[in-house]
Amino acid sequence: MTLEQFLLKDQIFSFKINKDLSVTGLSYNLSNSVFKERFLNKNILDVLNDFLDENNTECKEYIESLEGLINESFNLKKSSLDRYNICSESLDDGHLYTFILGLDLYSIDNEEYLILKFVDFEKKPITEGKYNNILNGLNDNFEILSKQEKIGRFLIDIKVAKNLVYADEVIPKLLHINHSIDNTYIVAKGTDKPMNNNYIIRDNNFFIAAEMLINGEITELNDEWLIKDSWIKLESKVIEFDENHKPTLIGGVMYDVTEYRVYKDIENLQAIYELAITSGGIGIFHYDSDKHDSEVFEANDIYANMFGLTENSDGYYLTSDFQETLEDLEEGISTNEDVKSSLKKFLHGDIEGTTDDILKVRNLKTGEFKYLLSSSKIASRYEDGSPRRFGGIVLDITERINNEKNQLLYAYRDELTLLPNNRKLIKDLAKKTSGMGLFFDLDDFKKVNDVHGHLVGDKVLKVVSDALRETEKKYQDAVSYRLYGDEFFVYLNTSDEKEAKKFEKELKSNIINYRKDLDKSIKIEASMGYSLFEEGNEIDDFIKQADYSMYKTKIIKKSKNKDKDKSYR
Repeated sequence: MTLEQFLLKDQIFSFKINKDLSVTGLSYNLSNSVFKERFLNKNILDVLNDFLDENNTECKEYIESLEGLINESFNLKKSSLDRYNICSESLDDGHLYTFILGLDLYSIDNEEYLILKFVDFEKKPITEGKYNNILNGLNDNFEILSKQEKIGRFLIDIKVAKNLVYADEVIPKLLHINHSIDNTYIVAKGTDKPMNNNYIIRDNNFFIAAEMLINGEITELNDEWLIKDSWIKLESKVIEFDENHKPTLIGGVMYDVTEYRVYKDIENLQAIYELAITSGGIGIFHYDSDKHDSEVFEANDIYANMFGLTENSDGYYLTSDFQETLEDLEEGISTNEDVKSSLKKFLHGDIEGTTDDILKVRNLKTGEFKYLLSSSKIASRYEDGSPRRFGGIVLDITERINNEKNQLLYAYRDELTLLPNNRKLIKDLAKKTSGMGLFFDLDDFKKVNDVHGHLVGDKVLKVVSDALRETEKKYQDAVSYRLYGDEFFVYLNTSDEKEAKKFEKELKSNIINYRKDLDKSIKIEASMGYSLFEEGNEIDDFIKQADYSMYKTKIIKKSKNKDKDKSYR
């Protein structure tokens, strides 16, 4: 019997190795064989070279890697398990040797040694040409769930070994295992082992079904595996039988179904929570480039009704119709980035999604304005980073926003006249670089309240506010504010004091026109002052200067009135 025949016969044998790599012990089958002297007290690398083809590059690489593994085990105090394929000197007969190599580190009485174990030492025919021809046509045997770009294909030739898988280059990428030079992989039991190197490890339930497939008890086996946060679909079936109808060749495919599971989960959730979604008014939309072109998307009825969208002949909605509904948000409603800008970034794939964006839309069917809370997320991308699938939800928050708008209205507006208030003036001036300010109050307004009552005083203030609004219409960017009591302020987008005086004259004329419903005995006169606002000025100084100018006007007016009284005497 040759050494090759002996090793193939026993399949399991081991060596005891010390740190200088010499063999100091043998397993029972080796120590009682005629080959004992070829192993004992020899360097383990020489032992391997004794029956491997030393001129073959692959063989040399395996021997060198083994030396590294042994040294690493001694230095790092660890054991290891790996699978190897090596070439024999009879390579021309079209065979290779495949085996599992185990290194177990032991320490007894301060002596460290390794047990190097060879398991499942087998000689297998190299039939890559035949296998590759079968792999190329394998897809036709399976119904792939959805359009897939990367499908791994594999074969199990039962005549060679039922735990040896021949696979294409996609399989190791899907399973996150090392690529094998000869494209063969071992399927090993045990969930306690990591999925690494060239092992495809599954639990015992899978192996029970696999054994039934190999024995011909079933003809198909499908499973899904969670590997590094990705779901991998496995489909396998018997594709060749012998004369006794026993399986001889099993074929299969693997591919990533993570996205499919996500969308399936969404469908299931939508069915389960249909009532909640309907009662909650949640609109759902999604886009799938495998089904749609860039101009259309899918959505539920709630979503379509919110925007007033109409389905096209294919049952999809037009992106252009959605774009047409978008309106600009009023200032102060949302602190988020401009919705149109973030939407553009989202569609280009620059951001992963949007969260709690507020949309203002005009319903295309009713013309009604609505406010919607929108969140969206990209589910998958193409290799260039552009979105492949994405979706999201929208929720009608019109009532909430209208309430907030009302609160916002009175936060920056005077409740009596509805003119912007002093807080709004400070906020607006922070954005200005130049302009003219008019500060005025009503002469002897206190007497109006004292003689006619505060209700009449309020009517006077409303007359002034109405006159201000009318006057504003003739001046671009003119804004009037009620500050405190009978004090008012007008901002004019001009540096020309003549324009301010013209505004004053027209305002007084409009006050006369709007005071018709008041008692003729009530006088409405105002004293005004002006100040120029330029870039770099302090806002408080700008207002105070106008106030001081108004105060000087009031003093001059009182002085003239006193002179008139004296002349009458």
